[in-house]
Amino acid sequence: MNFNKKREKHGTKKFNSNVAGILDDGDQEVNIGKMGDREIVTEFEKMLENMNLTEEKKEPLRRLPISKKREMLTMNSKTAARNRFDSPADYIGFLSNSELSLSKKSSCIESLRVALTNNSLEWVQEFGNKGLEQVLEILNECFRNKSEWDKVHYECIKCLKAIMNNKVGLKNLFNHNEALILLARSISPTHPHVALEAVKLMAAVCLVPPDGHDKTLEAITVAGEVKGEDRFQPIVQGLLSNNEPLRVACLTLINVLTSSPEDLDFRMHLRNEFMRVGLIDVLEELHDDPGDEVQLQMKIFYEHKDEDFDEFAQRFDNIRLELDDVNEVFELVKNSVTETGAEPYFLSVLQHLLCIRDDFQIRPAYFKLIEECVSQIVLHRSGCDPDFRATKRFEIDVEPLVDHLVERGKLEDANSTSGSFSLAPGLEAAITEKQEMEARLAQAQERIDQLENML
Repeated sequence: MNFNKKREKHGTKKFNSNVAGILDDGDQEVNIGKMGDREIVTEFEKMLENMNLTEEKKEPLRRLPISKKREMLTMNSKTAARNRFDSPADYIGFLSNSELSLSKKSSCIESLRVALTNNSLEWVQEFGNKGLEQVLEILNECFRNKSEWDKVHYECIKCLKAIMNNKVGLKNLFNHNEALILLARSISPTHPHVALEAVKLMAAVCLVPPDGHDKTLEAITVAGEVKGEDRFQPIVQGLLSNNEPLRVACLTLINVLTSSPEDLDFRMHLRNEFMRVGLIDVLEELHDDPGDEVQLQMKIFYEHKDEDFDEFAQRFDNIRLELDDVNEVFELVKNSVTETGAEPYFLSVLQHLLCIRDDFQIRPAYFKLIEECVSQIVLHRSGCDPDFRATKRFEIDVEPLVDHLVERGKLEDANSTSGSFSLAPGLEAAITEKQEMEARLAQAQERIDQLENML
C-alpha cells in the first residue's frame, strides 16, 4: 500500500516536471522563431555538436540555408521535449531501487539502452558517471545470479557500448577501475550472445591510443584470476562456438592483442600464450571453416605471425654476426638461465654434449646435426613455440639433415681427393699404365702355361 502511494507521488512529481518541460520547450520554439540569423547559426552549431557527428557529416549541414537550419532547430526542440519524459535522472533513480523485480529491471535496462542509443550526446553526457555506476552495479548482479539474468546482462553490455560511443563516455569508462574487468568477465562461451558483444567492445578498446592495449590486457588478466583460469582461455573457447559472428570476433580480438605491441618479444609472447591454451589445435579446425570472415581473420593472423618470424630470424643473423666469441656467448646463455627453471635443462644439454665420442672426424658431424636440430626448434617455421605438451612432442625431421650431412661429407671428400691429385697430376696415368702392364703379364704367363702343357 505504501509502495503504491510512493508510486503515485513519484508519478505526479514526474508528470509535473514533464509538463513544465513541455511549456519550457514551447517557449523555446517561440524563441527560435524570433532569433536572428547569427543566433540561428550559433544554436545550429550547438545542435550539430550535440548530435555527436563527425566533421565530414557536419560540413554539408552547415551549408544549408538559414530557413532550413531554423526548421531543423524547431524539430530538434520538439524531439527534446518528447525525450524529457525519460531523463537520465529518472533512469538512475529508478534503477537504484534495490527492491526492483527482475522483470522491471530488465524492462528498464532495455529502455535505457534505446535511450542511450537514440538520444543526443548531451543526454548521454548527463547520464554520466552516476549512470555508468548504476549500469555496472546491475552488471555485478548478473554475475551473482543465474541464467535468467542473461537478457539483463546482454542489455547492460549494449548500454556500455552506447556510453563508449563518444569521447566523454569512453574516458569515464577508461577511468573506472572495474568497468573493463566486468566486460572481460562477460566473455563466456556458455553465453555466446553476451560474449559476442563483450568481445567486440574489448577489441575496440584495445585499439584506443595510447594505453587501450594495456588496459584491455590488464582487464583480461584480472578476469582470468577471478575465474581461476588461464586469461585467454575463454577467448579461445569462443572459437569453438557454433556462433560464427562470435568466432570472427574472437579471432579479431586475438589479432588485435597479438599485433598491436611494438615490441617483437611481447607480440610473440602473447601469440605463444594463446597457442598454449589451445589455439594451436583450434587453428587446424578453423582451416575448414566455410565463413569468409573467419578465413580473412585467419589470413591476417598468419600474415602477422610470418612477419614476426622473419623479424625474429633476422635477429638471429645479427646475433651470429655480432656475437662470434665462444666464451662471450656461453657466459650470456649461462647468466640468462642461472637460478631459473631452465638451468637444470641447460646443464643436461651440456652433459649430453660431453658424451660425444672423442673422434676428430665424428665430432664435427655430431655438432652439425645438433646445430640443425636446435635451429629447427628455436627458429621454428611456424613462428610460434613448439607444442611442449608431453602427449605431442615436437617433431624434428632428422632424415633430411642426415642426408644433407652425408652429401656435404661426400663433397668435402671429393674436394680433398681432387686436391691430393693436383699435387701429382701424372699419378693416375702411371697407375693405369701399371695396371695395363700387369694385365698383359698375366696374359703372357697364361699363354706360357698353355704351351708347356702341350709339350
